[in-house]
Amino acid sequence: MEIQCLLPSNVIPNGVKSLHLSYKSSPITMGMIPETTDTLFIDNQYPLSTESLPRNLKKLELTGYNTELVPGILPNQLKTLVLMSYNKPIAEGTLPETIEQLYLTQCNQELKANQLPPSIKRLVFSSINYSKMINSVFPPNLEILNIHKIPANSKLLGNLLHLKKLYIGNIDCQIIDIQFPPLLEKLSIVSLFDDKIKISRNTFPQGLKSFSLEFCSSELTLEWLQLLPNGIESMKLPSTITTLKVGLLPKSLKKIRVGLIYSDPLKAGVFPEGLEILRLSGLQEKSLTKYMIPSTLKHIYLSHSIDKNWILKICKLPFYCIIHSNNYY
Repeated sequence: MEIQCLLPSNVIPNGVKSLHLSYKSSPITMGMIPETTDTLFIDNQYPLSTESLPRNLKKLELTGYNTELVPGILPNQLKTLVLMSYNKPIAEGTLPETIEQLYLTQCNQELKANQLPPSIKRLVFSSINYSKMINSVFPPNLEILNIHKIPANSKLLGNLLHLKKLYIGNIDCQIIDIQFPPLLEKLSIVSLFDDKIKISRNTFPQGLKSFSLEFCSSELTLEWLQLLPNGIESMKLPSTITTLKVGLLPKSLKKIRVGLIYSDPLKAGVFPEGLEILRLSGLQEKSLTKYMIPSTLKHIYLSHSIDKNWILKICKLPFYCIIHSNNYY
């Protein structure tokens, strides 16, 4: 239910589970929101009090809220909190110990020790002050982290002993030595363009199963590929790659998305046996060869720039392989 007008108390019926209060709605008063509401979106800037929100609220999203949150305002049953464009300090004890997912979007925060409760398992933030971050900023039980860029002290990430999924916007050129968490299973990086970054086989945890890199030079991408651990099953690579050599991709690979706009002809064995899903973009007809497709492939997804007839004419496909045209994503 979405509310865009002024409302007195006791107008919203009991039984409402999800409620959206737009910028046109009235201030929230005691009893205005039913206790049955467990999901609440608020787009206005009216201050909240300790009696404003239902006690059983599980998810709260505040957009443009500019009044400082103080301890006692947020319900103790809250599991997910989304703060968009919130630029006030977060005092210790403000966030309930029950929160498992915290999203700080477009919030110019300087996080300090003990601000975030240890119950948080997923943390998403951007536009915060990374320069002063210390080890105790990150909750100890964190499992999923979305971060706009790696902080200057990149070894902070290595101390996240329970982290399984890491999403990074970009890796700052000031970062020289990277240390990823030891139990990391999924690593996703949007942009990486600095060749001064030092990596080795010890940079990546051995349990890594998924690796994604959106924008990167061909040379740097190939360097990272050579150092990734065995056992990776899912991979997403940028469209800047000019060549893929036999043996470069891990034998454990099950699915890959790759752009090969200026690629040399792809030889047999480039894509390993065992591969089941292949997503191709930008590939030219001259890059195709008869035996480039592994016998285990079940699905091949082609971007709009690749003619399905090229694949059928040139490549030898398994009889059970399904071609999906104009369906790269």
